[in-house]
Amino acid sequence: MAIERSYDGNNFSEIGRIKGAGSSLERIDYSFVDRFPYQGTNYYRLRQVDYDGTTTFHKVIAVEFTGESVNTLGFVPTPEGIQVQFRAPGAGGSIRLVDAAGRILRTQKFDDQSLSIQISTADLPRGFYVLQVRRADGKVEAWPLVK
Repeated sequence: MAIERSYDGNNFSEIGRIKGAGSSLERIDYSFVDRFPYQGTNYYRLRQVDYDGTTTFHKVIAVEFTGESVNTLGFVPTPEGIQVQFRAPGAGGSIRLVDAAGRILRTQKFDDQSLSIQISTADLPRGFYVLQVRRADGKVEAWPLVK
């Protein structure tokens, strides 16, 4: 089961997955914590894919987040790589993936309305990398990434 989030109730992106227990006649409860909600209203839905490939989208719910967080970015591993999620639109900038030797392997620009960006790591060997976020205002943030 995939958990999807949206800032506008229309454009959803996956923020996590929960392994289903399969078929059951008993109630099974699942939980997931969104560690990087958008400020204001967050819209969530579940996407379920059955064994036969049928996809079902469950009811959209809205949750208001009014708290404060020191985290401005979130990261979600995906089969293709890593999804970088911004807490709120900003001034734009670029994301770079750098290897342990300092070589720039990926660069991707984002605009001032971006809320998530997918960085491909599928073709990279196991190892240590650094994800650098360079904002248009000059602020640079970096996170280690181990594949």
